[in-house]
Amino acid sequence: MPRGRAANGSGTIVKLKGRKNPYQIQYTVDGVRKYKSGFASHEEAAVALRSITASVDSRQYVDPQKMPLSQWLSIWLSEYCRDVKASSMVAYEGYVRNHIVPALGRVSLCDLNPHQIQTFINHLTRKDKIQEKPLAYKTIRNIHGCLSGALKKAVEIRYIRENPASGCSIPRPDSDLGGRDIHPLEGAQIPTFLKAIRGSRYERIYYIALCTGMRLSEILGLQWSRVLTESSELIVDRQLALSRHAGDARVLTATKSRNSRRIMVPDAVIRLLDDQKRDQAAWKAAAGKHWSNRDNLCFTDQFGNSLSHASVFDVYKRIVAGIGLPDRRFHDLRHTFATESIRAGVDYETLSKHLGHFSVAFTLDVYGHVTDAMKRDASSRMQAVIQSWENV
Repeated sequence: MPRGRAANGSGTIVKLKGRKNPYQIQYTVDGVRKYKSGFASHEEAAVALRSITASVDSRQYVDPQKMPLSQWLSIWLSEYCRDVKASSMVAYEGYVRNHIVPALGRVSLCDLNPHQIQTFINHLTRKDKIQEKPLAYKTIRNIHGCLSGALKKAVEIRYIRENPASGCSIPRPDSDLGGRDIHPLEGAQIPTFLKAIRGSRYERIYYIALCTGMRLSEILGLQWSRVLTESSELIVDRQLALSRHAGDARVLTATKSRNSRRIMVPDAVIRLLDDQKRDQAAWKAAAGKHWSNRDNLCFTDQFGNSLSHASVFDVYKRIVAGIGLPDRRFHDLRHTFATESIRAGVDYETLSKHLGHFSVAFTLDVYGHVTDAMKRDASSRMQAVIQSWENV
């Protein structure tokens, strides 16, 4: 008896032998059997199969190779980025929405080529809009990385044969050749900043950032159980994740490096945290049943709710603008701690571990210019000594 025609949209998952990514999906479109391979797990294949069969049933199916890049990016974000941190997802969505889709969204996957992507990247480096700053080199790298990551996944599941973004070069502007875009507070700016934050709502957060080099998310996610008063140490193993969408609850996640570190801090920081603990106890007593600090966070509002990154940052921007430093980012407090530590003689390996960098080489790459400046200064002072000898 002849085999019946498969129902439109029906599909199965098959595991092929001898392949690194062994799972294949098989599905039917208008009586034609189609195949897609390259899935690493049954779950990944099932996600793809559900998406395809649903689109076939709703008559919205588009052959993967002919799929517009905008459609694939939407699928990639929703189906293949589920283990990405919320803060990274916010960044990815912004890159896709504000840069990639407006420029390349209508191009089909099969028609996308390296030249188009290189032209897109080159355009991002140009200051061709009135009164608009060109994108930072790091931002352009991140946009390219986002696009390349999405296309890499398309290659892995056999939607396209090659990643057209893999050979792209990212021009580095002359202004960026001397080092990374960091602007630490220097010299008299530091005491000026400390004076300016006195009495502000988030004074203690700014002080801790400056004196420990902790990231804002790490400070906002610091729990009382991680404050070791007797040894003047903090255990940094959590961060308060940015909300992906307005109204989303902020949650504790692993740190950026996904590692735990124990850092020694000045006694002044421990005293400050003791003051914070006393104030928080008073808030809890006043709030009564309305207190909600379930994660036992060190920094909350007066009802125990976690603090918003945006609120802390907005107050900070007003403060630095008020002292004539409007271009300073909150992260520059971390850079200030690092550069002052180097000037104080802290070695790079110790500093790297303290900051939670993944390698000493990365720390050297970011802050090597500080050591270079110190060497030049030492050389100049030695030259002055030599001249004094010659003048005797």
